[in-house]
Amino acid sequence: KLPESISIQKADYKITVSYEQAGNEILYKKRFTFTNGVIKAADLTEWNSFIEKLNKLYKEQITLTKS
Repeated sequence: KLPESISIQKADYKITVSYEQAGNEILYKKRFTFTNGVIKAADLTEWNSFIEKLNKLYKEQITLTKS
């Protein structure tokens, strides 16, 4: 089973991380877009929460098995 995709979109940034299987390949896509390089103080709580989810996703392992 592949890790679940996560994403967040705000006025100042958008982050998307996804995994998908295409045939016998696993595609990992990560996109960080910062429109002005600033994360507003009002968004920090949500930002930190998303970063925690992102760190958990990075720590997940994908085990390949031969069928």
